[in-house]
Amino acid sequence: MAWATQSGPARHVSSVRITEAITRYTLDATSIDGLRSQFHHDLHLPRGKAGTHARTRSDIAIAYEVDGSAAGCRLRHLEVRLDIVVTLPEWAPGEAVPDWQYARWKRTLAALERHEATHRANARAAAEEVRVRIVAIGPQPDCSSARSMASRVLRKTMLKYEMRDRRYDARTRNGTAEGVEL
Repeated sequence: MAWATQSGPARHVSSVRITEAITRYTLDATSIDGLRSQFHHDLHLPRGKAGTHARTRSDIAIAYEVDGSAAGCRLRHLEVRLDIVVTLPEWAPGEAVPDWQYARWKRTLAALERHEATHRANARAAAEEVRVRIVAIGPQPDCSSARSMASRVLRKTMLKYEMRDRRYDARTRNGTAEGVEL
């Protein structure tokens, strides 16, 4: 997706490129009680902790060209790259389980997927905010200053959205308040 912005006499094109992937880990309990135990106590996720059932990891990077002249330096042809990886559980009990247990699992998984979708939306909003704020930087005295400002914008924006995700997880108790519960 590309956007063009008009700033002064030069036209500057910027874009956000998003790649997303979903990975899964397997829970193999044969009952809802065993599933609950695995779901809450096993550490399947990287840097996992008990009670963390899924994770959305996002990385934002920027690429641009610099246009230096005697009048100063501008960033142009900005590309914001967002990579999102969502890790979710799947239940493979290995034997038939009662329908009510499977239905309960499906409700929990759906709530977990909705919770992680909010983290994905936050990551997309962060990438778009990075794009808008870097495009707005305007001419700087030199290219080193322009690069430095772009890096600061990236860091500050990422921290802002990281804190937003933390507050969301605290408010929802990592999705428990949204139905992520067996």
